[in-house]
Amino acid sequence: MNTPTSACVELTVDASIAGRKTRADWQALRGRLAQGEAHWDEAFNDFYRQRLESRYLRPIMAIQQLGALEGEGFAIAALQCTLIEFLESTEQGINYVHRKPDPTLFQYSRSGEIFKSFLTRRRPFSDCFDEEAATSFYEGIRCGLLHEARTHNGWRIWGRTALKGQIADVANKVVNRDSFQAALLQYIAEYGARLPKEPDLQAAFFRKFDVL
Repeated sequence: MNTPTSACVELTVDASIAGRKTRADWQALRGRLAQGEAHWDEAFNDFYRQRLESRYLRPIMAIQQLGALEGEGFAIAALQCTLIEFLESTEQGINYVHRKPDPTLFQYSRSGEIFKSFLTRRRPFSDCFDEEAATSFYEGIRCGLLHEARTHNGWRIWGRTALKGQIADVANKVVNRDSFQAALLQYIAEYGARLPKEPDLQAAFFRKFDVL
């Protein structure tokens, strides 16, 4: 078995976790977070939001701006589905393991439950999805796209002019990729407003970012 070089080990230790912010930057901020709301705004903007912007939000926007309406909605929806798991696991402060999870260590191994929790418990998605619809969406959109690059069970992904701003028509199994994105941005903004004020959310934030 190959042994990692010291350069590789150093790169891993200093790996960026949010834009150019590293684990060392996070540890430096972590020590200041007990001092007041301003530092939690910094945690949201410089770590949470920056991580989302660089890895998800800007790439999704770039695809949206292509404007071809020739199937790029599949790529957008696939990114949105992977983003949802990060958003909900951060909300709960739990981390994925590819083995039997230890709940005392805030671990999980079934992403379906995380995905469905987000759709049924987080505004504005909870206004659209109940448990049955969330399960159908998870199986038909998330699993279909991530495993086979296609949707399943009759689900369709429509562009910006469809559904007139509605996130999804769950009865007819149609999702509006652009309204869905607007709803994700709404959730993220509301999360940022809650973070400086909710100790449980802050504790969950610590548990998530400590392992990134």
